[in-house]
Amino acid sequence: MINRSFWEADLLATPTDIIIIGAGITGLSAALSIKEARPDLSVAILERSEAARGASTRNAGFATFGSVSELAEDIDLTSAEMVAATVKMRWQGLQLLRSRVSDVEMNFIQEGGYEIFFKRDEYEQAEARLQEVNEVIADSVEHDAAFQVSPHKASDHFVKAHQQMLVTPLEGKIHPARMLAKLRQRVYQAGVMIHFGIEIEQINAHDRGVELRSTMQDILNCRQVLVATNGFSKQLLPELEIRPVRNQVIVTEPLQNCPPIGNIHADRGYYYARTIGDRILLGGGRPFGGTDEETNQFGLTKKLQSHLLDFLEQRFTLDTKPRIAHQWSGILGVGPAKEPIIKTVQPNVTCAVRLAGIGVAIGSIVGHQAAEHLLQQMN
Repeated sequence: MINRSFWEADLLATPTDIIIIGAGITGLSAALSIKEARPDLSVAILERSEAARGASTRNAGFATFGSVSELAEDIDLTSAEMVAATVKMRWQGLQLLRSRVSDVEMNFIQEGGYEIFFKRDEYEQAEARLQEVNEVIADSVEHDAAFQVSPHKASDHFVKAHQQMLVTPLEGKIHPARMLAKLRQRVYQAGVMIHFGIEIEQINAHDRGVELRSTMQDILNCRQVLVATNGFSKQLLPELEIRPVRNQVIVTEPLQNCPPIGNIHADRGYYYARTIGDRILLGGGRPFGGTDEETNQFGLTKKLQSHLLDFLEQRFTLDTKPRIAHQWSGILGVGPAKEPIIKTVQPNVTCAVRLAGIGVAIGSIVGHQAAEHLLQQMN
């Protein structure tokens, strides 16, 4: 272990008003909202890796708020009111993100989102819920017909599936790493310090503030802490109703005759695909991976990687056999419900976690609401 210099240790030991653990979308957004409301407060962010690695830069880059079959299932499992509230957070989160990082800066392209089906009855069941889902989320997305029957056929997107699809023209895609880099830039400009390579292993909360201890035995003191570590949160707050799951992703080498397509969703969002130039990105398949994917450890499994490659070859019309150029995994935070957890968990400790695999959309508003909650605790 490399010892810290006096200068590094002294900087970390400087008392801070608010410390945010986690430099992903949620943590960075919270820092910006805090500084916008209270520029007089000192804010620091701690990140255990050299960059946020949970899901913020390891996702598929979908600016989405869900698909018809996913939202219909959520209505059945919870309620129409809860789905409307969750979709509203996703929509508001996307608008807040786009107000802080321009479309050009994060390569935002609004090509639409298409839900495909491999069996006629699956399509018919989803199409039968189309109007209901639209009515439930109409106020949330400020659009009376967010989802429609697509005028295009699945084959137009070189997808081997039931020909009819459902589409939302409101969906887009981004470059996650460019987005997060620009968000970090905004945070630095706001006067927030980000410390990379600091892993917190213990939170000692008391009435007057919070003491944090790192794995390198650093001791940091502050008035308030915000935990924004999503899928890794149970390591610090084991009482939370959240569990980590791993999502694996592949990207092909450049393909011949690969037309641009919007976002593709299948099986209630458990499979997703998009093009990146003349490449195809494909991810998901978590139900196929089973309990092996219920982990907070990054990694790839031959079982799921082979399954994704088979899916790609079987479901897309390709001129040549695809070869994989990139493959990675990200860690999500999920739970018994899809709404995020934003609350005080210990004296002077707030959490903003459980983004349910849709952090690009919801992360900014979760961070903003967590900032408002935390500042209320300081009043």
